[in-house]
Amino acid sequence: MLIKFKTKNFKSFSDLATLDLTKGKTRKHEDRIAHLKNIDVLKFTSIFGSNASGKSNLIHALKIMQHIVIFGTLPLDAINEYYKLDDKLKEKPTYFETIISIKGKVFSYGLEINLSNGIINSEWLIELQKKNDGTTKEKNIFVRENNVIEYSSSLQKNGGIMALRLKVYVDDVKNNPRLLLLNIIGLNTVTKNINNEVVIDILNVFLWFRQSLKVVYPDMPFITPEIIYSSIDKLNEILIAFDTGIRKIEKVPISENDFYQENAKNGIDLLATRQLINITFANNDNIKVLFRLPSGLWLIERKGVNFLYFRMGFLHDNNKNHIFNSTNESDGTMRLFELAEPLAPINNDSVFVIDELDRCLHPRLTIQYINTFLEKAKSPNNNNQLIVTTHESRLLNLDYVRRDEIWFVEKENNMSKLYSLEEFNVRFDNVIDKAYMEGRFGGVPIFDKLYLSNLVKDENKKY
Repeated sequence: MLIKFKTKNFKSFSDLATLDLTKGKTRKHEDRIAHLKNIDVLKFTSIFGSNASGKSNLIHALKIMQHIVIFGTLPLDAINEYYKLDDKLKEKPTYFETIISIKGKVFSYGLEINLSNGIINSEWLIELQKKNDGTTKEKNIFVRENNVIEYSSSLQKNGGIMALRLKVYVDDVKNNPRLLLLNIIGLNTVTKNINNEVVIDILNVFLWFRQSLKVVYPDMPFITPEIIYSSIDKLNEILIAFDTGIRKIEKVPISENDFYQENAKNGIDLLATRQLINITFANNDNIKVLFRLPSGLWLIERKGVNFLYFRMGFLHDNNKNHIFNSTNESDGTMRLFELAEPLAPINNDSVFVIDELDRCLHPRLTIQYINTFLEKAKSPNNNNQLIVTTHESRLLNLDYVRRDEIWFVEKENNMSKLYSLEEFNVRFDNVIDKAYMEGRFGGVPIFDKLYLSNLVKDENKKY
């Protein structure tokens, strides 16, 4: 589970911003708190703020950190994305840190990276152990400061192959400061076969970023192919319950030739599509991938050297001759379909992060989506988390959500600030959404009335 996320010197966040998912002082809705060893963690968090306040930048920071861990490189959309309104910060590193819980252990993993050149200034993985007196003991697994790397002696326990591999990894990082140590260890096939507790901890942290953390932007599909195979009945139930008109999801087989002909008619670059599919399936047998193309939603499987193609279709009655393409469905229906996984999860330990949850969704549907997740969160066996950014102010209802589940982002002097409703003295019977819209908690647009007045006058002069 995600306990905290911190970032600094990223886009509009010049100063340190901390999203803290630990339980606050609120006592309402205790039945949906995850009670981990020595720590209580929220399963739901909502982030509010005006347009351009920095909400999406916070989500983007988490996504960038995930990309660096998984692929070991800085993505193109993060180059030079430091805080640009202070020239001194161009040469300063950007800070990313997560505190996460995995299998009863708590880890701090973070890095500092210069976004102008991709050089990693520091990287650390530390196990945080709670002592009986309430204090925290830090157990370093590895700590890297520029060219100096220190690591736990347990990694070389019994000597042998891990000690040899570790020397190679350290030398690689020293020779190329753009390489990430966690990525190198996590991807190496040799380390996966080493029975060492600390090595296993490192691999579990790497896998948390690759498998458990799921971040989606407004224009990205969220649903994974595994759900269509393992939870398609639940998906059908969700689409029926949310009044989409869809009764059933169908996988419609199509030949490879027809797939490419169909996409050629829609003006898609076939060479680029073939390259995309080949890159996606490179060195991966027996996997399934969903592609959203202008021609529709496609499921492609690879079995050995063969590819199987399916168009995702939707039935509104029981007649299989009446199958609708995804392009025939409304944006709201497809948005709900693509965001269905948190309501029908494959496992019980995922972190779902959705930027602009309410995009294309009816306000009542947004509320019902959150309520459905919160009902599922009451199960003690369900440790899934949902973090959303939204403008849906009706969620600011303390009958629905806890005070510590509400966060705001606001810009002051062109810098984004992140803070919790817990910082305000708010009674449970207060109308939070009304106070928010009036600007009491910040995070709402402030209009220049003089400029708007002049704008109207200028328009009226034309007539």
